[in-house]
Formats: sequence, C-alpha cells, structure tokens
Amino acid sequence: MFLMNSINNKMKIIRAFFILLLLPNLLLAKESTPKWFASPKQNDSQNLYGTASANTLEEATKYALADLASRLIVSISGESQLTREENQQSFNEELKQKVQQSIEKISFSNYQVTKSTQENQLFFVEVSVEKEPFIAEQQDRVQFLQKKITDLSNLLPSANFLQKHITLNKIIPLVQELELKTRIINGAGAKANLSAVLDMLAKYQNELNQSTLSAEFYFDKSSDIKLINVIKPFLNKDGFTIGSSEKITSPKQVKLIAKYTSTNNFLYNSHIAKLKISFENMVQNKTIASNSFEITGNSLISQEEAVNSALQSFKQQIEKNDILNTLGIINNK
Repeated sequence: MFLMNSINNKMKIIRAFFILLLLPNLLLAKESTPKWFASPKQNDSQNLYGTASANTLEEATKYALADLASRLIVSISGESQLTREENQQSFNEELKQKVQQSIEKISFSNYQVTKSTQENQLFFVEVSVEKEPFIAEQQDRVQFLQKKITDLSNLLPSANFLQKHITLNKIIPLVQELELKTRIINGAGAKANLSAVLDMLAKYQNELNQSTLSAEFYFDKSSDIKLINVIKPFLNKDGFTIGSSEKITSPKQVKLIAKYTSTNNFLYNSHIAKLKISFENMVQNKTIASNSFEITGNSLISQEEAVNSALQSFKQQIEKNDILNTLGIINNK
C-alpha cells in the first residue's frame, strides 16, 4: 500500500510539472477556450493526441507535440525508476530534467494538425499521430540500436583497457537511447522489455567504471606544469589515477605529453597570448592518440596574465568537450 501511494504521489508530481510547463499558455487561454480544448482527447487504440495554445500556429503546434510526448512519458513514469527513488527533492529535480530531455528527443515524422482554432489572438491546436506507424518506427530504431550495440560489444573481449573505455563510451549512449525508445513503445501501448534494457545499461556502466578504475595516467617530465594543473583535476574527476612514475611495460598506463608554445603580442594596450597546445598519449611507448588546439588570451596587466587567460579559456573548453575528447582519446565529432 505504501509503495502504491508513493507511486501515485510521484505521478501527481509529474503531472503538476507538465501543468507548470504549459501554465503561461493556460492562463492566457482561460477566458476563451474552445470546448474541445477544455476537454482534450485521450490516447486511444488508433491515435496519440496532444493539445496546446500559443501566440502563433507554429508555436502552438510545437507545444502540442510536446504535450503528446509528455503523455507518453507520464504514462510510463510509474515503472521501476520511480520506486527506486527515496529522496523526494532529489527525485523532483532529476525527474524533471530527465523528462524534459526525453520529450525533446521524441520526434514525430507523420503528425497531423487535427483541430485548430484562433480565439482572441491565441491559437489552439490539437495534433494526432497514428499509433501503429509510430510504434513501428520506434521498433525499427530499436532493432538498429540493438545491432549497433551488439557489434560494438563484440569488440570488448579483445580490447585493451583504453580501447574498452572508448568502446563503452560509444555503447552507453546507444543503450540510453534504447531505454528511451523502449519506454516510448510501452507508453504508446505496445510491449517492450524495459527490464532487460535497464539491466544492460547497468552492466555497461559498471564495466565503464571498472575500466576507469584500472586506468592510470602519467605526465611525462617534459610536460608543462601549468597545463598539467589544468588537466589533472578533470582526470581525477573522471576517476582516473595519476601515476607518480612511468611504467613503460604496463598496458594500463597512458603516458601523457602535454605542451604548449606561446606567441606573444601587444596591441591596443593589451597583452595577447596565442597558445598552441598539443597532447600525445602513449601506451608502452607507442602513440595511441593525439590532439592539438590554438587558444588566445589577453590581459591589461602582463603577458603572463594573458597566458593564464588563455589557459582559463582552455579549461572552459575542456568542461564543454570532456577531458578524453580534449586529449584526443575519444573522438565525439
């Protein structure tokens, strides 16, 4: 009984979240709302529906599709993830973020605007999507994802620790998309094995964590100390160990050579530093990945501060692109 009450309460939270999401439009529409909009159609055996209002027909249609997507997400939100979350505040924030991200990823290629009314400069829209073709499209994508995941997982047994890390970083986003597609299919009224997908995701995430724990980076003595100080916190944050000595024969240590050269200038009373940053990653004395960047910084104080400004910009770039991508180990382009 407690579990059912917990799920029901969380379902109410999700519905309240979507009401808040559309609240501005609902308040504007309150005085003159079409009857069909006030009592919107519910999903049936043939179609999926969504409704919304906005200042333009294009916006109302977009919001109606978001409403359609949110109904799919809400209809499946009582599944296992809800029963696992105990901290209510954490649940609210994490669920809101995940639901919104999920809605944005759902696309509808064959929707129709089945009702459209303009009242007092507001457009009221109902959209519909045929259920069977929509489900078939999701199932086709599921088959594609499953094949791609299988092909990549077949590379894991013979991979070294770094190759495994790279491959797992490719697999996990595919499994996450597979999870979303599975939830959508279930939400649309068909059946898909969500439990198996969640088990698969947990398995690959655990393998990634293990591969990270077994990996070690060592900064070559020729590396620039300022660059090391920028990079090291990001490697630590991702769970990598920083070695104190070089292990040439170890297949689990990456020797990182991190260097930069600076071209200095003084223009319009400002010191300008243009850095050419390069990385070389070596395992057992063989280069396995490399990357390079050009970063510019400026300062009114000194040339050294201009260099620090450039390194700060580089730090922000790492935050955006991920450390392994920055080093050239993983290519996300």
